[in-house]
Amino acid sequence: MHDDWKRLTQYLTDRLPKDVSYDDLAQLCMGLHVYVDGIPSEMQGLLNKDDEAMAFAEFVRQRFDDSYGYAASARYGANLNRPTEKGHWLEVIASIYKDGAIFDRQREKSIREKFTATEPS
Repeated sequence: MHDDWKRLTQYLTDRLPKDVSYDDLAQLCMGLHVYVDGIPSEMQGLLNKDDEAMAFAEFVRQRFDDSYGYAASARYGANLNRPTEKGHWLEVIASIYKDGAIFDRQREKSIREKFTATEPS
């Protein structure tokens, strides 16, 4: 479906803290692209790079201003687009496949455990 990313945005919005750090969000974005542990089966089909990137961009657009993640985004090679744009999160996802990637599986796993244990607000 062409609006599946909206369901994923709502899933993020319902479960992530209002003050989630950019680094935590980037780690979760990369991790969701590779692992589906703890994610309900009805949401797993939404975890493709395009829907994921749209959902993360919309999540940031709803919660933060344009300066969100500006300083940290270069570490992920995601400084060509703003975090409110799909292209930004596509760059974050792509960074997992680059030499020197800063994906931290243990950190992402910890974020995911909190994220999936949280009941929707």
